[in-house]
Formats: sequence, C-alpha cells, structure tokens
Amino acid sequence: MDWTAAYQVFWGSRMNTDKLFEVATKVCLEQLSPKQLIVAHLDDTILRKVGTKIHGTGWRRDPLGPAFHTNFIWAQRFIQISLSLHDDTDFNSQSRAIPVDFHHSPSVKKIAKNASPEDRTAFIELRKQQNLSRQGLARIKLLRARLDQQGASTRQLFLSVDGSYTNATILKGLPEGITLIGRVRKDAAFNYLPESEKTKGRSKKYGVAAPTPEQIRQSDDFPWQEVPGWAAGKKHNFNVKVIKSVKWRTAGQRHTLQLVVIRPLSYRLKNGGKLLYRKPAYLVCSDNDLDIVTLLQTYLWRWEIEVNFRDEKSTNGCGGGAGTQ
Repeated sequence: MDWTAAYQVFWGSRMNTDKLFEVATKVCLEQLSPKQLIVAHLDDTILRKVGTKIHGTGWRRDPLGPAFHTNFIWAQRFIQISLSLHDDTDFNSQSRAIPVDFHHSPSVKKIAKNASPEDRTAFIELRKQQNLSRQGLARIKLLRARLDQQGASTRQLFLSVDGSYTNATILKGLPEGITLIGRVRKDAAFNYLPESEKTKGRSKKYGVAAPTPEQIRQSDDFPWQEVPGWAAGKKHNFNVKVIKSVKWRTAGQRHTLQLVVIRPLSYRLKNGGKLLYRKPAYLVCSDNDLDIVTLLQTYLWRWEIEVNFRDEKSTNGCGGGAGTQ
C-alpha cells in the first residue's frame, strides 16, 4: 500500500502530540482513586536510526555497549514520563507504568569552525536552552500543569528520576506540588542544617559538612532499619539508613532533603550457587517528612519505565523496522 498519505498526516507540526497524551493522563487519573498517590517516572532513551537526514539524529553512546569500551550508535533521543497504576489496597505491590509523555529532545548541532562571533554566541545560548535537564524540567512543568487542569491540583505528584536528572537545574526549578526522589553519587557532599543560635554578621545557610553517602553506608554510627518493598516480582525486606534534615548546595537553599542509603540485595543465579550482591543505592527526597515506606516503594516502581522502553522498541516498533530508515 502507498504510505505517503499517512506520512503526510504526521509530517512536521501538523499534529500536536501533547494533546494525544492528555487523554492518557486523564485515563490514568480516572483509574487512580482520590486516596492513591500520583507517582510518575522520568527518563530518556535513544532510538536507533539509519538515515543520516532524519531530524534530530546524531552519534550517541550505546547504553547496551560493554563496560570496558564505549560504543556509539546513530539515534534519536526522547524524554518520557510514565504514571504508575498501582494497587488500591496494598501499597507494597506490583505497579504498571503508563506513558503520558514522549518528547523528542535532540542536541543542538555544532556550528562551523569559522562561524562569526554572533553565531557562536547564539549557539552557546541555544545549547543551554536545549540542555537535557532543561528539557526534562519543561516536561515536568507541563505534566504538573496538565494534572492541575484535569482536576488534580490539590494532589501531590511524586516523581522518581535517575542520577542524570538529580541536579541543580531540576531541583532549583522544581514547581510546587511535586516531590522529587532521585539517585545521587556515593561521594555527593551534603551539609547539616546550620545551628539555630544567632551569630554576628550574615546568617549561615549551611551547617557543618555531613558524611558522604558511602561513608554513611560503611559507618556504624547510623543504624540500619528494615523496610518492606515490592521489587523483582515479589516483596523484599530492604535494609536502609535514613538521614533527615540535610542540605545539598546543588539543590539550593529552599530544599531541606532527606538522604536514604539502601543496602544491596543478595541473590543466587542458581540453587546452591555463589551468593552475589547488587550495587547499593543512594537517594535524596525533596520532602524531608515523607515516610520511608512511601519513598522507597515509589522509587522501586521506577523500573516500570524501563519495561515501557522495552515494549515500545520491541513490540510497538519505535526505532525499528521502517522507522529506522
């Protein structure tokens, strides 16, 4: 069959895809009762392409490449947000993520070496605006506005992200009504709250330096506590350390965070096999008062957005078949 007519329907900016995802967001809200949490997950992915003339394509690092060597593939980059549909009765249970935003986020093309100073200035400014974190923040604000328009203005949005989105751009620009739960490096530098006593001169914004997340994990001064959570198809008891009321200069002065250290789970590849361990995880939460059960389970559900990516590429044909040409 001749496919050119269907191609013209989606060509250029003829169709506003944000309107399509408004329907998906509305249906998700209808499936969640008023007492259930609205949990979202944000991440980016790349779709393999072949044609060199396809808009937004470029050489990108292959996430499936071996750890000992960096591979590059010709691909497009997209930012996705998914909402979790979870059990109404048991919070520590299976969740299914539904995509509610899928936004093309290409990098700015490099300019020629002999470009004029005006072109170089414009290129630097455009590159700042098209930064992946800035584009991600714009999609977060769009989702919050969409939820407000659809009758969920009084409900908090819990958003889980990985380490690439736990940065100053996202945290300082985070709109009201959103609780961010993100992963941080093991050597991230935190500070305790400043002492309350009034001192001469300018008031302190940050207190003494706190131990790094890795130092907290190895220290006996911070006790482990057992927290239930659903992951990998069943319930587990996770050992975590929670440090409340810390400041992170990256997050800015308005955020008082809580830091969570998660001990890695043990597993065996076969019965009687060698006991192996996953890597520890270090999380920060923008809500210092959020209970640890909600915080942990909200982040554990983030795996579902990876399942979304697999289904979109292997089943729905995103980045495969004729779409790679």
